[in-house]
Amino acid sequence: MDLATALKRLEKLEQEMAELYRWLADLFADDRETAAFFKQMESQEASHAELVRFEKRLVRSDASSFAGLEFDPSGIDEIEGWIRAFRDDEESPSLGRALVFAMRVESHAAEHLHRTIFAGANSDLHALIGNLSRSDWKHFEALREFAAAHADSLGDRRAY
Repeated sequence: MDLATALKRLEKLEQEMAELYRWLADLFADDRETAAFFKQMESQEASHAELVRFEKRLVRSDASSFAGLEFDPSGIDEIEGWIRAFRDDEESPSLGRALVFAMRVESHAAEHLHRTIFAGANSDLHALIGNLSRSDWKHFEALREFAAAHADSLGDRRAY
């Protein structure tokens, strides 16, 4: 798959993550702290999509520097499927279920997706993917900390 298509897929995934967090913020609108937390996550995911859009502009301006890219879309396909299934199956998930799901998605993206989808990327693209991966880990930690801070209302603290 060519780089332009790969970056388009990655941008779409970041947008879908933002939409997931927007949906969760709306679901928990009655809890101001929780809604604000998910809105912050939404904003950060939207900024990730903007970073990918910026990289797409760089690629268009110097396509030869980005030759030889290998792109495996299976990780993106998997996460997109998880998000669709979660939103379809979980009409109104509990906060605990929403946090566990979001942690699963963020950790998968950080561990697998960004590390493997762009094998052989040049240094600029590698830096972008590294930054997105670090941001996913930060999101995972923020979700875990939020869950731990609300463990009394969520159940077993050890789960977070």
